[in-house]
Amino acid sequence: MRAAILILAASAAAVAIGVALIAVLNDAGGPALPDATASLPDNFGIIVNPPTQETSLADLDALYEKSAQLGSTRSNVYIFWDTLEPAPGEYDWDITDAIMSLHKRHGMDATVFFSIVNGKTFGPLPDWMGRPTLDAVPAGDVAAAVTAIASRYPGVVDSVIIAGDTDAHFESDTEMLDAYNLLFDDVRAELALENPDVKIGNAFSLDRILNRGTEDVIASVSQGDFVAFTYRPANVLNEISKSPAEARQDLQEMSRIAGGTPIALFEVGWSTSDEVFGSQVDQAAFVDELVEFAETAEIEFVTWYRLHDRPGGTCHVERTADTGILITDSGELAAANLERYICSAGILDQHGEQKAGWRALASQ
Repeated sequence: MRAAILILAASAAAVAIGVALIAVLNDAGGPALPDATASLPDNFGIIVNPPTQETSLADLDALYEKSAQLGSTRSNVYIFWDTLEPAPGEYDWDITDAIMSLHKRHGMDATVFFSIVNGKTFGPLPDWMGRPTLDAVPAGDVAAAVTAIASRYPGVVDSVIIAGDTDAHFESDTEMLDAYNLLFDDVRAELALENPDVKIGNAFSLDRILNRGTEDVIASVSQGDFVAFTYRPANVLNEISKSPAEARQDLQEMSRIAGGTPIALFEVGWSTSDEVFGSQVDQAAFVDELVEFAETAEIEFVTWYRLHDRPGGTCHVERTADTGILITDSGELAAANLERYICSAGILDQHGEQKAGWRALASQ
């Protein structure tokens, strides 16, 4: 789900117009919610996203309620530094307050993705910082922003990730690896001073590592409190190439690859698009495998990617060449397949109808 950072950011921008509704969603307002109807593992969450890029806070609240009733205990919140801190030391909390109020209202924990590294992408950084290279990014500024987020939402934010698809970034940018490790270690130390219960880690693409045999990069990156993974049961063309049982075997490789550091599943799911060889039958079977894995494995958290499908053609993935995988079309086919995968990865279709994955989770 290498384009996942775009999803909640797009919805959150639309949500900003409904920030005035936050008062209805805090502890002093709003009706009591019914108990969850499913019994999922305590560490199991769902990434809540709307079916379109434009939504109201009230509509998003209804989606969080659906997710909570299904048994979800957490979700991811994707925060852009350039939006959060438009001027040095001045934070714009409108969007994050709106999203975090929904987490608090529905009793969900949050993993914050604060993008310093996101695959091949660096940043986005605030405009006032200019265009520094990774080795010139002030660790103190990163730490101040991350600490401010965790301190503003105590009891909601329990984990932070500042690099996603880290293996893809440092496979081709090894000269910045030491600089990143120094930054990460400084941020971790500062975060622990004020928020000792909030854990911090980096995220890697499990399917990419298994497809390319690049697991050694994990040992080169500072480990933090956990090693997180994203996972799609896909080949290098982003086509589903595993059975649900084979995908379960892939997940069991995480602990070995992490070398003893606690593990987490930051984004994991199964597309039902037949264009990438997905199906609802296999999605439901993988849900069963995943829930059992979450119950039996020693894992920090598991977050399903994601609640809602999007209309075809609306899940844009930037076209970039990935040397060593595709040399004939600069990644066009893989990117197009990833768009198809993402748009059909929900457990509700774009009209809100339940898919097989939803029914499998509800039956737990």
